[in-house]
Parts: sequence; structure tokens; C-alpha cells
Amino acid sequence: FCFNDCLFDTCDAEGIYFDTTGSADLHLFGCDFRGCCASTGSASVYFLSAGTLSMQKSSIAAGVAAGIQLTTRVPFSIQIEDNTIHGNTGASSDGIFYNLTTAQMGCIIANNNITANGRYGINGHSTLEANKGFIDYNNFGTGATANTSGSMNVITAGANDLAVDPSYTDTSNYNFAVGTSVKAEGFPDAARKAGSNPAAGSTWYVDIGVQRQEAAASTTV
Repeated sequence: FCFNDCLFDTCDAEGIYFDTTGSADLHLFGCDFRGCCASTGSASVYFLSAGTLSMQKSSIAAGVAAGIQLTTRVPFSIQIEDNTIHGNTGASSDGIFYNLTTAQMGCIIANNNITANGRYGINGHSTLEANKGFIDYNNFGTGATANTSGSMNVITAGANDLAVDPSYTDTSNYNFAVGTSVKAEGFPDAARKAGSNPAAGSTWYVDIGVQRQEAAASTTV
């Protein structure tokens, strides 16, 4: 199942409730979840499948439950990259509730701004740490953009995780383009080149979350 460029706005329950007994896959690209779980529900994106969850370049904001919940069934793989999960404010509103007790085949959670949520940025199960995969290069905010209970629970922070204010452009209008605080802080970076850590290779300059637009160069007449 693929959702590209979709808006899930003010849902009474989950934006997507994906519950399969088999190994169906869910792919989200360029999607926007706003104010989900207004009346009930456990997460804006609830994934209960033995398949793959792939979510890129999307945002989950202003919900009244968790941003993403992974639970019970072990996914084949998880890729959560280049997203913003911000301001989900319920008492159980983790940015990502990673409640898996068994290792999955592959996990990448990177280059996300996970900020100002009502509980943890990422809340993991006690068995997760040894099998967590690649969870790094995420930003968890600070001050008004910090997560209420902290950046992570159970899971050890990645060596390149940040806790800075991403200086979003306009959260009231769901514009999560970032400022310079997370400029070129994503993976791969200058110290860890693509495919060759850290030898010669391509150096990327990737912002965490929604990429910023550089100001136009000034000119003098």
C-alpha cells in the first residue's frame, strides 16, 4: 500500500490504522498528518504488520496520541527518514512508540526532527537496545521544542543525535522547513561519507527534517 502526497487532517481516530495478519507493506512519501486521534486512537500512524514500514519526507503534527506506533507483530523492516514529528501533545504522545520485543530484519530511523511531543521522542521496549539497528542523526529539540519526558527512553542516543531548536518556519501553518541549527547535520555527513566511513567518497550536506532554502545572495548595485 502506497500513499504519496496525501493529507490526513483532523481525523477522529488514527490517520492510518494498518493491521494485517500477513506481511503487507506500507509506504508513505510526502504525506502530512494533522490533528489525528482527536476523539480516540493510539497513533497518527499505527503499524501492526510483519511487512515493511517506509516513511519519508512526511510530517505528523498536532495529534492527541503518538506520532507512530509499532507494536506486537515484528516488521520485516522499518525506514523512517527525513520526517518531522512535532507537537503531538497527549499524555501518551511519544514521537515514535517502538514497542517491539523481538528484533526486526532492518531498522533505519534517521534525519528526523522529533520535537515537542507529550512524552518521549522515541520510546522503546526494554529488549530493543541490542537490536535497534541504525537510529542516529535525529534531532529532539530543546526548550519549547523539547519532548516532555526526554529525547529517548530505553534506547541510547546515537553519536550524532542533536537536541537543538530546529527553528521551524511556521508551525501554526505546518511549515516545518528548518533554520541553520540543523543545517547539514543529517546522514551522511562530512565525517561519515556515503558508502565509505570515513574514507574518500561523496560528502553530503543534508539538513535534518524538511530542507531549508538558502537566502538569495545579496547584490550591490
